[in-house]
Parts: sequence; C-alpha cells; structure tokens
Amino acid sequence: MQPESNILIDGKSVVKTHQRLLPRVENAGLEADNGFAVLARTILVSLLSINLAAGLQAQSPIVPPSNQTRSTYSSQGPVEGMGIYRPCTLSEYSEGISDCMPPDARQRSASSNGVFNGFDTYSTVPGIIPTPSNTYGPSEQYDQMGDRSAAAPPLYNQKEPPTEFQKYVQTSIGQLLPIFGASLFEHVPATFAPLDRAQVGMDYTIAPGDGLQISVWGQVNFSRLLFVDRTGEIVVPEAGPIAVEGMNYTQAASMIKSRLLHVYKGFDVSVTLSRLHSIQIFVVGEARRPGSYTVSSLSTLVNAIFASGGPSSRGSMRDIQLRRGDRTVRHFDLYQLLVSGDKSQDAQLCAGDVIFIPVAGPRVAIAGSVGHAGIYEIASGTTLAEGLVLASGVSPMASMDQALIERVAEGSALQVLHVPMSAKGLRTELQNGDVIRLLPIVPRFENAVTLRGNIANPGRFAWKQGMRISDLIPDKESLLTRDYWSARNALGSPEAPANGGTGVNTEEEDTSDGSSDGESRPARPNSKSAVGLSKISATQFGFEEEKPDTHGDASLGAATSPGNVPPVRRFTPRYTVQPAVPEINWEYAVIERTDQSNLTTHTIPFNLGKVILSHDEKQDFELLPGDVVTIFSKADFSVPRSQQLTQVRIEGEVAMAGVYTVLPGETLRQVLRRAGGVTPHAYVYGSQLIRESTRREQQKRYNDFLDNLESQVSEAASNLSSRVTSPQQAATAQTSVTSQHEMVERLRKFSMDGRIVLDMSPTDRGVDAFPNLPLENGDRLYIPSRPSTVNVVGTVYEQSSFLYEEDFRTGDYLKKAGGPTRSADKGHMFIVRADGSVISHHSGSVSFAKTFDSLPMYPGDTLVVPTYINRATFVRSLLDWSQILANFGLGAAAINVLH
Repeated sequence: MQPESNILIDGKSVVKTHQRLLPRVENAGLEADNGFAVLARTILVSLLSINLAAGLQAQSPIVPPSNQTRSTYSSQGPVEGMGIYRPCTLSEYSEGISDCMPPDARQRSASSNGVFNGFDTYSTVPGIIPTPSNTYGPSEQYDQMGDRSAAAPPLYNQKEPPTEFQKYVQTSIGQLLPIFGASLFEHVPATFAPLDRAQVGMDYTIAPGDGLQISVWGQVNFSRLLFVDRTGEIVVPEAGPIAVEGMNYTQAASMIKSRLLHVYKGFDVSVTLSRLHSIQIFVVGEARRPGSYTVSSLSTLVNAIFASGGPSSRGSMRDIQLRRGDRTVRHFDLYQLLVSGDKSQDAQLCAGDVIFIPVAGPRVAIAGSVGHAGIYEIASGTTLAEGLVLASGVSPMASMDQALIERVAEGSALQVLHVPMSAKGLRTELQNGDVIRLLPIVPRFENAVTLRGNIANPGRFAWKQGMRISDLIPDKESLLTRDYWSARNALGSPEAPANGGTGVNTEEEDTSDGSSDGESRPARPNSKSAVGLSKISATQFGFEEEKPDTHGDASLGAATSPGNVPPVRRFTPRYTVQPAVPEINWEYAVIERTDQSNLTTHTIPFNLGKVILSHDEKQDFELLPGDVVTIFSKADFSVPRSQQLTQVRIEGEVAMAGVYTVLPGETLRQVLRRAGGVTPHAYVYGSQLIRESTRREQQKRYNDFLDNLESQVSEAASNLSSRVTSPQQAATAQTSVTSQHEMVERLRKFSMDGRIVLDMSPTDRGVDAFPNLPLENGDRLYIPSRPSTVNVVGTVYEQSSFLYEEDFRTGDYLKKAGGPTRSADKGHMFIVRADGSVISHHSGSVSFAKTFDSLPMYPGDTLVVPTYINRATFVRSLLDWSQILANFGLGAAAINVLH
C-alpha cells in the first residue's frame, strides 16, 4: 500500500544519495594521506549509516500531532479522518492492537526528531502518578507512562520516629503506643488508586484527554478510539470535527449519530469511555510525602490521601482540608472512615485542587484493658466515653470501678485523677496530653473452690453456703483419674508387635556354611518345613535362640557334635501384672485456706478414707470460698510400708507361680503359703530373693569402691613415674598403669543384681524353712529345682560341671577338674554357695575343717580357682634390691680406698 510504497521510494532516494556520496569519499581517500583517508572513510560511512537509519525511521507509522490527520492509511490502519496513533498500554501491546504503538517507540521518535513535544496532553496514566521533586532523584522519577518498576521504595514506607508525646506515654505506662491510623499508611494499598478500566458513572463529563471508543454498526461498520483534543473536539470519519467537551455518554452518542446521519443511513452508534484524562493536584502541609501529583480524573480525596502516604506523625487526621481556588470545599475527618467505615465525606478531585493537612489537634493516650490501645486525636469537648469508643471500647477483663487519668495541670505539673466509670464519670471531658488507663480486674474467684490432684475432674466449682468436702467429692469413683482409665482401656486393645514381631529375636539368620574367620558354624535346618515352622512359632511366641559358643567350647563333645543341631530356644516373658497408676492416698488430703484477717495461708489436713469411705462427719470439714482441696497419691509422699501397695513375683518350684499383692503385715513365708507352697523338687537352699532397694544400695557401694580403686591407681601411677630411671622402666610403668585403668573400666560394666542371702541350710525343706521376712514392692523370689551338679571354674585343666556326690569334698572335685595349673593362685581359691554366700580359702569357716580341700560341697555350688597375676613382682623387687646393694658395696669400697 501507499505508506509502504512511500517508504520504499524514500528508501531508494536515500540509497541513491548514499551512492552519490560514496565516490566522493573514495576520491577524498585517494587525494589525502593513506592514514587520514582510512579515518575519513570510516567517519563518513558511519554518518551515512546514521542518516540512512534516520530516513527509514522517519517513514515508520508514528503518531502525528493532535491537530493533524493522516491523509493516507493502510488497510490495517485507521480509516481516513478517524483518530491518531497513541501509546499502547501493556495489555494492548500484548494483544497487538494496530492503532497504538509501544511507549519506547514514542520516546525514541520524540527524542530523535522532536515531533511529539506536546504529547503529554494525552497521558493515559491509570490511577495516581506522583511527581514530587523532593522525594525522588532524577534517576528515580516516574515517567509519564506511570512505569514504577525501576522506582526505589518511597520514603514514607520507613517508620517514623516516636514523637515527644509517645515517649512520655512510654515512660508512664511502660510501652510505646502507636498513633491511631498511622499503620495504614506504612504500606499504601493499591486498591485505593482508581483503576484505568474502572466503571465510570453516567454523569461523567467528557474533557480534553479522554479517549472515546466509538462503535458503529448496521449498514456501515467500524470501531475507532478517538481522543478529545485541547479544543474539546474529536474527528469522526466523514463527519468531521465534533465538539464533545462537557457532554456525557448519551449526549455524545446523540451528537455523533446526528452528524453521521448526513453521510450514512441505517446504523446505530455506541460511545464508551476508554481512557481518562489526567489532572494535577497538590498535597501540602503535614503529609508524609507532600508534592504535586498527576492523578486520574476519577480520583477522590481519599485516593490522594493514601497515595501521599497520609498524614505524618505531626499531621492531623481529623481535619484534612480540600481547597479549590480561594475557598475550602471539604473538611474530611479520616477517623470516620477508620472507625466506622463512613466515606460519605469523600469528594471528587478537580484540576488544581489543593489538599492541606494541618498540624494535629489535641491528642490523648488510651491504654490498658481497651480494644485498641493507642494515641488518638480528639476534637474539642470529647468526653471519656467518646474516647473509649475511639479505642474500640473496653475489654471484657476491664475493671469497671474507675479509670486513671494522668493529666498535665496547666502546663506546669502532673496530676492523677480517679474517674469513676459511672454515667457522670464518663462525661468527663478529655484534655490535650491526657493518659487514660483502664486497669484489668483482679483474677480472683469469689464464689469458687478448687479441686486438684489425684482426681478425674479437677477444676473450679461453685461454692454454696454450708458446702463440705463430701459435696465436692461425691463418690470414690471420682478419684480414679483419666490416666487410670486410659491405661486400663489400653490393656484390651490389640498389641502392636515390637520390632515387627511379638518380642522375637529379629536377628537375620546366617545361612552360610562358614564364617569369615575360617571356623565352621553349626548348620541350620535347611528344610522348608522347618523354616516355615520356625517363622510361625516366632509370630506366636516370643523367644530368643541361644547360639552355641564355638570359640570357647573346646570339649570333645563340641568337636564331634553334628552340624545340624538347632539352637536352644529360650522363651521370654510377655505379660505381667503392674498397677496402672499410683494408688490413692486414703490417709491424707489437705485443704489450703487463706486467712482473711492477715492473708496468710494455712493447711487443714483430713483423712480422705474416712470422708469418702466411712462418711465420718468429723473429717468432713466445711469449705469456704477460695479453698483449694488437694488429693494425693501414694507416689507423692513416702508413706509407711504398711500403707504401700506391695506386689511380689514368686516363680520357680512353687504351686501357683505369679504376682501376689502382699497384705499389710504379711511376710515371705505367709505369701508362699497363699501361693500353695513349694513343690517336692524345690531346692530351698538355692532360692534367690531379688530386691530393688538392695540392688540400688549394692550398686552405690560398688561404684564407691571403684572410684576409690581408680584414685589409688592414679596415685600409684604418679608415685611410680617419680621413681622411673630409664626409658624401659617408663614404658613398663605406662603399660602397667594403662592395664590397671582398663581393668577398672571393665569392672564398671558389671551391675549388681540385688540378691539377698536367706541364710538357710542345704537340708531345709518346705515353706517353714523360709524366714518371716517383710516384703517390699517389686521383690522377686525364684525357687529353683534341686540341681545335680557342682561347678569348677577358673585356672584348672578342665572347667566343667560334675555330678554331685554326697561324700565328695572340695579337693575331690578339684582333682576331677585336673587340679590347679601352674599359673593358679591356690591360696585365694573360694567357693560360691548356691544360696549366694562365699567361702574363701582364708575365711573363718575353714577352721572347722582340717583344710580348704576338706570343705563340703553342695548341689549348685561353684569352686573358683583364680589366676596368680603378680608373679613378676618378687623378681623385679629382687633385681631392684640387688642393684641397691651393689651400689652400696661400691660406695663402701670407695670409702675404704680413700681411707
């Protein structure tokens, strides 16, 4: 089309111009010096390239001035006489609208050829465009298209320092109160700025700069966006200029249709407002960001207040003035919007309006039990009741007796006023600088008693006249806590298998035939039925498989045993009987009461069992308001043994093995009778009574012994290091000290079992042989069956268990084990009896026998032959004394020579 042909023609003319200039450049290069010719050629070629680019740029379809129209249009462009090219918005640029151009193209063309110096008339900024010179630097200015992407954060986003009044209030009440409404302006919400595509009322007056979207349909169809120029006119195709300034939508549509009726027939017209004109206003006074603002024509006073950052900490929120010309058209109270949401006093802005924010009026601080504590600006004559309304009223916890007011008396002193919260007191007028505090109520329950402790439903209960303990605790079932019922209910729930099973050994079985150290291991049954049976048993019963010790067992039987012998299976206990929670302390409960005469607290103990179980009126004390009743369990205090719950385990060769609750005063012998007595196979002499309190005491004594031993080892090491005279002795001493410390650490790994020696005879039989020993909670009595062997361990030729023979003595069993080896310490042999007692080689019991070897042995006894460790001590001492004597002899010989 025509524009394209013009561009091509112009382009050819520019090319021809370049072709005419190039020979001149070459001729200039021949006539001049070679270096100068190259430089001149480069400069001229660059200038010609710039000229070519400018010529092509001048032919691009750019917006002409507002008072000009294009004479020729392409098929894709506007119809002749309709509108102008304008800058695209972001949405239009992405949609590819043909009758607008990108903003950067406008800026490039305006800067290159200076055609569009007056383009700011058609600014289409959506919303408010602030242009104050005192807030941003040159690089941070908003451009005329409203591009804020490169702008720095505005200064009003920074929090203002506290005012002098705020600091005074902080010293008075201990906290910094905010100025009411200031937080709304710390981050200006974009929703207060009118949107470019917001709905416009039908009474909107068209003005220069507005964009009208005119759509015509019927026998003729077209749609164009036309802008109202400075004269208030638009240019409609075929109809010419039409003055629309001061009209609304309906009037403009009627005017355009009447003008088009002279050209077309059978059509209809729709006029909508597509772009709004902008106006300039001024925000002055105590604003956080005063200055000149370019805003949309739909902007209101509230929009401008929020866009300017609102009043500063010194500015007023109660009397924001809108001035138009030489008169004030509106006094806006921002509190009406912030407190009650009333925006009825808002006003439409006009070009040249001035928004003036004066200095804040009288201010008061309201703190304490109110809805929103803060610093409020008050009007003249504001009462205490109206001030509390500004603070969103009093809180439910506020004391309604009185309010405290700290007031500056005549600007010279401070005074405190106690204002009653009555109708008369609420009418008290507030003054500038008042600090109002509403104290919270004292958290005191005047008509309640408190029940706590070992009870199902602790809490506060309403007190009534004549109320007693039995009224507070109606029955004994209420003393069962919720933890008790939770534990009891858990007993009936399905048990979760531990480690994926029911207490079974979850170690992976080694299916290999050999081990890494080259020694063979017993083969496991490899039949599928045996493996399946093992898995079924493992899921039904908890057990542990005892693996044979192939490293320590060097007997002939172990060497000749078949490799497919299954391991010994030892089943582990799964169930036991334990109390769910601590038992109730029926003997003691207490009432805590405050004496109103001197406000001291004293306790009133009572017997809970007599009140609840026996209904003893003497123990059923009367309660007073504020009393606290505490119910204890037997775990809260160390109660007498007769009051403690005692459960013991009796196992082994007893008629009815199990867990038994010991009655008050009941002994071990009596409990055994309740359990049915012992069986004929019971070995009473070897009975084991395990007690937890004894175990703790044994462990404490054992730890004390090890601590003492370790201190002796350290002291001996320090003494030994002072006597070292050679590197060999130092190495030997270091090795000895290290081995001694390792021995102490190994000893610490042993734990005590808490066994009590019952001191019975090997020939005792039946229940009467047991002592009348009082039992403790957690005691465990194990009565084994009579063993048939005697054990010999230690430094002997064959450690083994030998059949018990009544006539055999210690020496006889020692001979059966091959006797002591060369490294045995014969002088420190000892016997561990089946009842837990020990008889050593040097004990007094040996005096009743001729020798240690003639001592009797009983079933289950163990003979221990220790190893003689310190064999090298005498040799080392002999060498040391020999060296001393030799040195002494040499010294004596030297003295004789001197003599």
